[in-house]
Amino acid sequence: MSDPLRDPERRLGLAAAGLAVLALVAHPARAAEKKKGKASKDDFYFQEEPGEKGKRCETCVNYEPYAAGDKGSCSLVEGEVCRNCYCQGWTDKKSGKKAGG
Repeated sequence: MSDPLRDPERRLGLAAAGLAVLALVAHPARAAEKKKGKASKDDFYFQEEPGEKGKRCETCVNYEPYAAGDKGSCSLVEGEVCRNCYCQGWTDKKSGKKAGG
């Protein structure tokens, strides 16, 4: 009888499955955000400084500040964002309309 772990294709499959599990365990928050359908920061040309005419996350309807500090979350992009950052998903809070809502 041959050892199934000596089969290169089987070993490759097991390694790929192991990496997938490791990725989900190592980044559960990122996996949860992907499940929510959030886009990557690159998709919205996210930048670490305010946009034109002072547009910034803090004045965007999609920004939810954390209780403390200058960071928060966004309903459009995955991960943490700062209040002075900007992306092309910016919508003025004064409009009162969230993207997709």
